[in-house]
Amino acid sequence: MRDLTDEQRRQIQSNKGASIFAVVKDSPAFQNDILEGDIIRQVSGIDIMDSKHCIQVLGENKGKEISLTILRNGVIVQKRLKLNE
Repeated sequence: MRDLTDEQRRQIQSNKGASIFAVVKDSPAFQNDILEGDIIRQVSGIDIMDSKHCIQVLGENKGKEISLTILRNGVIVQKRLKLNE
């Protein structure tokens, strides 16, 4: 994942979030249909500030089931997935 671009910030009217840059085949993200270009807005109710913060929050939840709030093409999508250990 990576920080939001200026264009993405303008589109979503927010500085918060992390953009999915690539999805690894057979990863929890891949198996739960998280797509390149999705913007992660929240992880288990925690507002995501940027990519570093997102990686930190995901790391704190290794092996746990989490909920993701994703912005995809202007639509909010909710996902639940279990992270690898």
